[in-house]
Amino acid sequence: MTRSNSSQAGDSYYTVIKGKKYDRRMLELAEGLTSGRGDGRISIADAKNLLRVVKDANNYSATEKLTMEYIRKHYKFTKEGDEFFRSEIRKWAANKSAGKKTKAAKAPKPSAKKSAEAAPIAVAPTAQSTSEPQSAAPAVSGGKKSSAIMQILLGLLLLIAAAVIFYFIAYKSGCAKTENNPPVTSEPSTTPAPAPAATPVPAEAAPQPAAATPSAPTPAFKDYVEKVRLGFVAEKTELTPETLKALDELAEKMKSENSHLRITGHTCSLGPKSLNQLISEKRANLVKEALVARGIAADRLETRGVADTEPAGDNKTVPGRALNRRVTFNVIQK
Repeated sequence: MTRSNSSQAGDSYYTVIKGKKYDRRMLELAEGLTSGRGDGRISIADAKNLLRVVKDANNYSATEKLTMEYIRKHYKFTKEGDEFFRSEIRKWAANKSAGKKTKAAKAPKPSAKKSAEAAPIAVAPTAQSTSEPQSAAPAVSGGKKSSAIMQILLGLLLLIAAAVIFYFIAYKSGCAKTENNPPVTSEPSTTPAPAPAATPVPAEAAPQPAAATPSAPTPAFKDYVEKVRLGFVAEKTELTPETLKALDELAEKMKSENSHLRITGHTCSLGPKSLNQLISEKRANLVKEALVARGIAADRLETRGVADTEPAGDNKTVPGRALNRRVTFNVIQK
């Protein structure tokens, strides 16, 4: 069934229909599962594909729930397919909420320790006030303040005295060194011979710039580059704090290497080939822009997108698909 009045919001993967935002990936999958196939209904096997999309995103948000309501209203399910999806999504959502409650139960422990440590401090003043007369309290506090001020003043005086002594010792020792070595300043004027020795210095400095630029990337750098892997969330192209940190390190190493890199974007196998190809290219171009922003010349970077044609894991499992959503690097010769 075709959708109407829809539009895309920038580079996001949502579809807006009559003012409401839906998950575009789930709608396209539902359309592909029913259009021109069998009796046009979503079976148990089709419902499993829809469930994979939700689990890969690791979040059954309000948008995903609204999208499933739209799909149930505009697409036909078999009885078994509908019962399967409802049952499995409830189990998955329950496990997610149970995990959040477990984390929340562990959180208050540090605050309990703080309150236990703070309790004796609150009790001490009350015990003291009941055992001593109220009239004696101001005198005690005043004596403590005055003694503390005296200690601070004495400390400052000691520091000033130490600084003055150190200054005079250093000054006198400096003067003694200059007085003990007066011939050093007069020796250059009596010996003109060392002047010609300064002429060979420019000749030795000439080859240094050529040595500072390596002719080829080192093997260690090549091994490092091929191990770098940047992971992405399903159907997304945003860089995470972990990937940004890895790009900072890669850019610093490239600045000391005469190297060119090929940046390759990958996806998992879920979804249409055309959409996967577009996502893989966007991921590679986004990483290139990040390296250029960190001082790497654009002509040293080459990008390509290969969609799901070079998998690193099994696309039939959730961990395998997560491993395939990545960007990799290779050193190339120019």
